Amino acid sequence: MKKVLFSMVLLVFSVTMNAQENEVKRTVFSNFHFELKALYGTKQHGMSPLSANMQLSYEFANRWSLQATAEACHTLFKADDKKWWTKDISLGGGLAYAWYEGKGERFDVRLQVLNTVGSPDRKYTTFDIGTTWYGHSSKQALAPVLGIGFRHQKSHTDGVSNWSGIYGTIGVRF
Repeated sequence: MKKVLFSMVLLVFSVTMNAQENEVKRTVFSNFHFELKALYGTKQHGMSPLSANMQLSYEFANRWSLQATAEACHTLFKADDKKWWTKDISLGGGLAYAWYEGKGERFDVRLQVLNTVGSPDRKYTTFDIGTTWYGHSSKQALAPVLGIGFRHQKSHTDGVSNWSGIYGTIGVRF
Protein backbone atom coordinates (compact mmCIF):
# COMPACT_ATOMS: atom_id res chain seq x y z
CA MET A 1 0.00 0.00 0.00
CA LYS A 2 2.88 2.33 0.80
CA LYS A 3 4.35 1.73 -2.66
CA VAL A 4 1.03 2.56 -4.34
CA LEU A 5 0.62 5.78 -2.33
CA PHE A 6 4.25 6.77 -2.98
CA SER A 7 3.81 6.10 -6.72
CA MET A 8 0.68 8.24 -6.84
CA VAL A 9 2.44 11.14 -5.09
CA LEU A 10 5.37 10.89 -7.52
CA LEU A 11 2.98 10.86 -10.48
CA VAL A 12 1.15 13.96 -9.23
CA PHE A 13 4.39 15.88 -8.70
CA SER A 14 5.90 14.84 -12.04
CA VAL A 15 2.76 15.94 -13.91
CA THR A 16 2.79 19.20 -11.94
CA MET A 17 6.40 19.98 -12.82
CA ASN A 18 5.77 19.40 -16.52
CA ALA A 19 2.53 21.38 -16.67
CA GLN A 20 2.45 24.81 -18.24
CA GLU A 21 0.08 27.72 -17.75
CA ASN A 22 -2.82 27.79 -20.19
CA GLU A 23 -4.33 30.75 -22.01
CA VAL A 24 -6.44 31.89 -19.02
CA LYS A 25 -3.32 32.27 -16.89
CA ARG A 26 -4.13 29.43 -14.48
CA THR A 27 -1.21 28.44 -12.30
CA VAL A 28 -0.09 24.86 -11.82
CA PHE A 29 -1.48 24.92 -8.29
CA SER A 30 -4.98 25.86 -9.47
CA ASN A 31 -5.38 22.20 -10.49
CA PHE A 32 -5.00 21.07 -6.85
CA HIS A 33 -8.03 20.90 -4.55
CA PHE A 34 -8.40 19.91 -0.92
CA GLU A 35 -11.59 18.51 0.65
CA LEU A 36 -12.60 17.99 4.28
CA LYS A 37 -15.63 15.72 4.67
CA ALA A 38 -17.65 13.73 7.19
CA LEU A 39 -18.94 10.32 6.13
CA TYR A 40 -21.69 8.16 7.63
CA GLY A 41 -22.51 4.62 6.48
CA THR A 42 -25.61 2.49 6.90
CA LYS A 43 -25.75 -0.15 9.63
CA GLN A 44 -24.85 -3.75 8.76
CA HIS A 45 -23.82 -6.68 11.01
CA GLY A 46 -24.19 -4.35 14.00
CA MET A 47 -21.59 -1.93 12.57
CA SER A 48 -22.16 1.77 11.80
CA PRO A 49 -19.10 3.64 10.41
CA LEU A 50 -18.55 7.36 10.99
CA SER A 51 -15.47 8.96 9.40
CA ALA A 52 -13.59 12.21 8.98
CA ASN A 53 -11.99 12.34 5.55
CA MET A 54 -9.27 14.54 4.00
CA GLN A 55 -8.70 14.35 0.28
CA LEU A 56 -6.16 16.00 -2.00
CA SER A 57 -7.10 16.02 -5.70
CA TYR A 58 -5.06 16.90 -8.75
CA GLU A 59 -6.83 17.46 -12.08
CA PHE A 60 -4.30 16.06 -14.54
CA ALA A 61 -6.51 16.18 -17.65
CA ASN A 62 -9.83 17.69 -18.65
CA ARG A 63 -12.41 16.22 -16.20
CA TRP A 64 -9.96 13.57 -14.81
CA SER A 65 -8.30 13.81 -11.40
CA LEU A 66 -6.12 11.71 -9.11
CA GLN A 67 -6.89 11.64 -5.41
CA ALA A 68 -4.94 10.88 -2.26
CA THR A 69 -7.12 10.20 0.80
CA ALA A 70 -6.60 9.97 4.56
CA GLU A 71 -9.53 8.87 6.71
CA ALA A 72 -10.06 8.53 10.45
CA CYS A 73 -12.92 6.13 11.14
CA HIS A 74 -14.88 5.34 14.31
CA THR A 75 -17.12 2.32 13.92
CA LEU A 76 -19.92 1.71 16.39
CA PHE A 77 -20.49 -1.98 17.13
CA LYS A 78 -23.71 -3.11 18.73
CA ALA A 79 -24.31 -6.76 19.65
CA ASP A 80 -26.06 -8.50 22.56
CA ASP A 81 -27.10 -5.15 24.09
CA LYS A 82 -23.44 -4.06 24.26
CA LYS A 83 -21.96 -1.09 22.39
CA TRP A 84 -18.32 -0.31 21.71
CA TRP A 85 -16.25 1.79 19.26
CA THR A 86 -13.27 0.86 17.14
CA LYS A 87 -10.83 3.48 15.83
CA ASP A 88 -8.57 3.31 12.81
CA ILE A 89 -6.75 5.36 10.20
CA SER A 90 -6.85 4.49 6.49
CA LEU A 91 -4.74 5.79 3.61
CA GLY A 92 -5.28 5.32 -0.08
CA GLY A 93 -6.18 6.92 -3.33
CA GLY A 94 -8.33 6.85 -6.37
CA LEU A 95 -9.46 8.29 -9.64
CA ALA A 96 -12.34 10.66 -10.41
CA TYR A 97 -14.12 11.66 -13.61
CA ALA A 98 -16.41 14.70 -13.87
CA TRP A 99 -19.41 13.29 -15.72
CA TYR A 100 -21.27 16.62 -15.53
CA GLU A 101 -19.83 20.12 -15.42
CA GLY A 102 -22.25 23.04 -15.35
CA LYS A 103 -21.70 26.76 -14.94
CA GLY A 104 -21.41 26.69 -11.16
CA GLU A 105 -21.41 23.00 -10.25
CA ARG A 106 -19.82 19.69 -11.00
CA PHE A 107 -20.60 15.99 -10.47
CA ASP A 108 -17.77 13.46 -10.18
CA VAL A 109 -17.82 9.68 -10.13
CA ARG A 110 -15.03 8.47 -7.85
CA LEU A 111 -13.32 5.11 -7.40
CA GLN A 112 -11.09 4.64 -4.35
CA VAL A 113 -9.16 1.99 -2.47
CA LEU A 114 -8.05 2.57 1.13
CA ASN A 115 -6.21 0.37 3.60
CA THR A 116 -5.84 0.66 7.38
CA VAL A 117 -2.38 1.60 8.65
CA GLY A 118 -0.61 1.39 11.99
CA SER A 119 -2.16 -0.68 14.78
CA PRO A 120 -5.89 -0.21 14.27
CA ASP A 121 -8.62 -1.82 16.37
CA ARG A 122 -9.99 -3.37 13.16
CA LYS A 123 -7.96 -4.05 9.99
CA TYR A 124 -9.65 -3.86 6.60
CA THR A 125 -9.37 -2.75 2.98
CA THR A 126 -12.03 -0.34 1.65
CA PHE A 127 -13.35 -0.38 -1.92
CA ASP A 128 -15.45 2.67 -2.71
CA ILE A 129 -17.51 3.96 -5.65
CA GLY A 130 -19.61 7.08 -5.40
CA THR A 131 -20.72 10.33 -6.93
CA THR A 132 -19.96 13.74 -5.49
CA TRP A 133 -21.51 17.14 -6.19
CA TYR A 134 -19.64 20.35 -5.47
CA GLY A 135 -19.71 24.00 -6.40
CA HIS A 136 -17.20 24.67 -9.13
CA SER A 137 -16.09 28.18 -9.96
CA SER A 138 -12.78 29.95 -10.39
CA LYS A 139 -14.15 32.73 -8.16
CA GLN A 140 -15.08 30.47 -5.23
CA ALA A 141 -12.47 29.89 -2.56
CA LEU A 142 -14.73 27.46 -0.67
CA ALA A 143 -17.37 25.19 -2.16
CA PRO A 144 -19.85 22.81 -0.52
CA VAL A 145 -19.45 19.06 -1.14
CA LEU A 146 -22.21 16.43 -1.00
CA GLY A 147 -21.77 12.80 -1.92
CA ILE A 148 -23.40 9.39 -1.92
CA GLY A 149 -21.98 6.01 -2.79
CA PHE A 150 -21.42 2.35 -2.05
CA ARG A 151 -18.55 1.07 0.07
CA HIS A 152 -17.25 -2.41 0.87
CA GLN A 153 -14.81 -2.99 3.73
CA LYS A 154 -13.07 -6.37 3.50
CA SER A 155 -12.14 -7.31 7.05
CA HIS A 156 -8.67 -8.67 7.89
CA THR A 157 -9.54 -9.13 11.60
CA ASP A 158 -10.61 -12.56 12.85
CA GLY A 159 -14.19 -12.67 14.09
CA VAL A 160 -15.22 -9.38 12.45
CA SER A 161 -17.50 -9.50 9.42
CA ASN A 162 -17.05 -7.58 6.19
CA TRP A 163 -19.14 -4.42 5.95
CA SER A 164 -20.95 -3.23 2.83
CA GLY A 165 -23.35 -0.35 2.59
CA ILE A 166 -24.52 2.97 1.31
CA TYR A 167 -22.80 6.07 2.65
CA GLY A 168 -23.31 9.81 2.52
CA THR A 169 -20.75 12.62 2.81
CA ILE A 170 -20.93 16.32 3.52
CA GLY A 171 -18.02 18.74 3.56
CA VAL A 172 -16.17 21.65 2.04
CA ARG A 173 -13.74 21.94 -0.90
CA PHE A 174 -10.86 24.45 -1.00
